[in-house]
Amino acid sequence: MLIVTAKQLFKSYPALAAISSQRIKGPRLAYTLGKIWKQAQVEMESLQKTEREVFERFGGESITLENGTEAVSVNVEEMSIETRAEFDAAIKELHETAIEVWGSAITLDQLEAAAVALSADDFAALDWLMADEPIAEQAKGKGA
Repeated sequence: MLIVTAKQLFKSYPALAAISSQRIKGPRLAYTLGKIWKQAQVEMESLQKTEREVFERFGGESITLENGTEAVSVNVEEMSIETRAEFDAAIKELHETAIEVWGSAITLDQLEAAAVALSADDFAALDWLMADEPIAEQAKGKGA
């Protein structure tokens, strides 16, 4: 199992979508990424619903973005100091929510062998999913 915070999932979701939209060479990695992506979609839907509820609780209003997507916006400048502190605490609690995701860390070797193309920003966002060295080398290092 992998553990990711809600904040990490929010931040890494576009990068995870970028990986998931690529054709992956090798069925094992494709299967693993597919299962992680499927679960991430479900978790994001739940997190976005919870975030929306928090925003609405603090006076958030529905807006339509340029791309036609519906969102909730809250004007924190209009909040009292106490209300702003409560809002910040609610968002912090949401962002710190730990989520268990099926799977194990993915190595750079696996991504390279599968010809997966990612930007440096994508790798930074996906740090919760990445293993710094091959799994076999990690196991050797722990036993030494």
